Amino acid sequence: MDKAGEDPRHRAGIFFSIAITNSIFIAGNAFSICHWARIGAGGTDAGMNSFITELKRRKVFQVGVAYIVLAWVIAQVMDLALENFAAPDWVIKTVLTLLVVGFPIAVFLAWAYDLTPEGIKLTEDASPETSGAEAAVAPPAAIKQSIAVLPFADMSPEKDQEYFSDGIAEELLNQLTKLKGLHVAGRTSSFFFKGKNEDLRDIGEKLNVAHILEGSVRKAGNRVRITAQLVKAADGYHIWSETFDRDLDDIFAIQDETAKSVAGALSIQLGVGETEFGDGGTQNPEAFDAYLNGLSLYHQFGRRETAEAINSLEKAVELDPNFVLAWGWLAQIYDNAAFSFLSEQAEELGKRSEEAAQRAISIAPEAIASIRALALLKTRNREWAEADQQWRRALAAAPGDAHSNYEYGRFLLHVGRAKDALHYCQRAVQIDPLSLIPCVLLAVVHQVNGNTEEALKEFRRGEGLIGNEQFLSSVTLVCAMEQNDRALMEQSLDKMLEGEPFLPDDESITRSMRTRLDSPEEARKELRRFDVDPDYDTPIGRTVITVWAAYFGDYELALKQFQDVSQDRAVAIFLVWRPIQKGMRLLPAFKDLLRDFKLVDYWQSTGNWGDFCRPVGDGDFECL
Repeated sequence: MDKAGEDPRHRAGIFFSIAITNSIFIAGNAFSICHWARIGAGGTDAGMNSFITELKRRKVFQVGVAYIVLAWVIAQVMDLALENFAAPDWVIKTVLTLLVVGFPIAVFLAWAYDLTPEGIKLTEDASPETSGAEAAVAPPAAIKQSIAVLPFADMSPEKDQEYFSDGIAEELLNQLTKLKGLHVAGRTSSFFFKGKNEDLRDIGEKLNVAHILEGSVRKAGNRVRITAQLVKAADGYHIWSETFDRDLDDIFAIQDETAKSVAGALSIQLGVGETEFGDGGTQNPEAFDAYLNGLSLYHQFGRRETAEAINSLEKAVELDPNFVLAWGWLAQIYDNAAFSFLSEQAEELGKRSEEAAQRAISIAPEAIASIRALALLKTRNREWAEADQQWRRALAAAPGDAHSNYEYGRFLLHVGRAKDALHYCQRAVQIDPLSLIPCVLLAVVHQVNGNTEEALKEFRRGEGLIGNEQFLSSVTLVCAMEQNDRALMEQSLDKMLEGEPFLPDDESITRSMRTRLDSPEEARKELRRFDVDPDYDTPIGRTVITVWAAYFGDYELALKQFQDVSQDRAVAIFLVWRPIQKGMRLLPAFKDLLRDFKLVDYWQSTGNWGDFCRPVGDGDFECL
């Protein structure tokens, strides 16, 4: 005890408590000043809630409490130890002072840095749009800078320019995907809200975006007026708006100027060459009209619409032979149509696809449309290493593009790298959450990876999305086959076979197989008859035979279909990795198929054999 009869440890505790309290007060005021200066929130309740939320996010409270507890223990231990050694009073005061001074330093480091498995890193700022009161409506996964481009309204006197208005919005969306640091919702998801008077907060939540770009187009003669406005999804607050009146000859300048204005409103630095404007576009208004009309038809996803889309895009390149964007889309649509809606013209469409890709590349080889066309061409020709490189180039140029992420995920699935494909397919779904196509591919990737529950979950999610439900059901059917889930098979078959056939080849073969589900031998004989029927010698016909043959255990017939359908196309190769084809993969002749596809060359050159095959001995391999 000291001369006043007071316990030194009690005195030290009082000193420590007062000092820490003052330190907390000072640190708190310092952080408040910094926070208000950074966000300009003033002294509002919403601002205070935002500040507290930010302190919690950065774990400042946890670090502060932990420091106080640890410092208190150290102070008590040091006080007792120094008293036993009869140390001077200034020693304990020095220790306490150091502990107190260390408190604001500790909480500042907690504010500024995060301890991660990769080491100590600067803490990223939370987006003002997703903090405080707005966090209740903004999606938890919203990215700091994110936007959805809604279809622009057609305000033309005759209300006959809907496709033109859609095209303006789509071109703005395509340009914005190339801005570094900006997350842009995919076209299909954004266009889901066309003509719907839905609350902006609901749209922002469903699309995982903090901002929405909407507008209108009024076209009269050779003049066009585009009005665009940027709003916060959380509260509908208008951040920026502008009207552009131009001659139709300046349409690309309007798109470019609007994209730059939006980028500036979102505080994003737009670098040189970040947009597709001027990179193989057109100054021919009629060619641009035909191009936009072709895209509008293609996205309707039907046999008649696909044929009309091809006609319209062919008109665009006839009017302007240097229109690289139209050539790029023609290459893609020719290739898709050859495998699906117009498979009876597969050979001719395949040639056209190659020619269109070559034209795009020759006009503007560095345009994203040309890079995609080259990647498509390399995939078609089984030049896997080169295709890999080109798809990664497209992603580097526009990492937020749903289509490029989807296509690279599909490419990785082609070459048997299902685990690697998962990331890009998930990314495509994140960008375009309401689109059926990325949803289906992600489900198939889960299926190939053996995650049946995740695959079925994604299939179920797809039932409420934009797209053809018959297409979804045809893929769900395969999952049901693999699980031998008769109830799910019947449910899928009901949806596939109701209404107008989605794909005639698929419909007739599947209807025949349904009547033979309990008669495997009869089903196998019927499939052999389909095999030699020239009416079903199409990519879709042979692909459907492959699935049913595998289901009924005729793996030799399944393998023959893959060999036949892939003579000049590699589009269906990813289907060999599905669980239903495991028996086919064990056939000795399957290795010959992989050699013909040049996949073995790709695996050997990269050293990455994927998830289903592996090298054995000197120059040989096996598949699982």
